[in-house]
Amino acid sequence: MNQIEKIDMLEQEMIHFNRNDPKRIQHLMKVHRFAQIIGRKEHLDEHTQFLT
Repeated sequence: MNQIEKIDMLEQEMIHFNRNDPKRIQHLMKVHRFAQIIGRKEHLDEHTQFLT
């Protein structure tokens, strides 16, 4: 399983866990996306970017 598949799996689990709280799901998705963007702009190495 590659890193993208792992992230997708984690997101699916998070959505399932918070299935009754769409605001929490939306918040987590937005925070994750912002972290990705910041990590790319900061030129994080692949491992650190994955952890982010």
